[in-house]
Amino acid sequence: MTTEHGYPEQPAATPPQSASRPRRRRWWIALGVAVVVMCGCCSFGDRLAANIAEDQLVPVVEDAAAEHELEASETHVELKGFPFLTQVAQREFDGADIKMKNATLQQVPLENVNITLSGVTVPSDLLTGADPHDVTVERVDGVVRIDPKVLAARLPVPDLELRTTNGKLFAQARLEIRGFTGVVEGEVSLRVDNEMIVPNVSQLTSQGGPAPEVATEYINTELERGYALPELPFGLSLTEVAIRGDLIEIRGEGGDTTLAN
Repeated sequence: MTTEHGYPEQPAATPPQSASRPRRRRWWIALGVAVVVMCGCCSFGDRLAANIAEDQLVPVVEDAAAEHELEASETHVELKGFPFLTQVAQREFDGADIKMKNATLQQVPLENVNITLSGVTVPSDLLTGADPHDVTVERVDGVVRIDPKVLAARLPVPDLELRTTNGKLFAQARLEIRGFTGVVEGEVSLRVDNEMIVPNVSQLTSQGGPAPEVATEYINTELERGYALPELPFGLSLTEVAIRGDLIEIRGEGGDTTLAN
């Protein structure tokens, strides 16, 4: 196609594409990256502050435990809740988890100790190295596990053995009583009664058959005397005892407790 002067007609020039859209897109990407980095830095700083505070609380926990002769080779404290620094400003924390390894309670060996604190109030100066003071807790839940052999050794039945099989507890003992001599065994149930662990055997067997009633009466009479676990720390009161795997699990709870005056 030609113009009126006979020259070939030139195609209309395409207007240059705007660069604003790619630039705008890059701006949003940069902003997103900056926000992610800032959040990461804030999260790292928050966790770092929490770690420092946890280290400061370890001796507070150890001192409170030592008052009841609870000692451990390792004590770990993990504060709960986020953000941590906001909790510092309020001096109130969602809670803390305490784990103690290789522990003994008044020389009673414990497999492990797990304590959960809820509603913890900590003075701000304690988190910067001040001497422990005015650390209070609204609620405490604790779990202690012991080997069945530890309980057997503290019950008033001579030569008593306790073992777990498939999540159940069994007792075995050699008796010489009222004309009966032999080895008896049976399944054991556990209950809590007045801060004591009290076992009970419903039916004893001996040599593949039922044991004499006198044997069952004797065993249960002795077991009813129970075992008083040493006083638990952190204001815990014994609430439940059960079999968990190969161990005896002891639970306690408490409230309105002071860890450091």
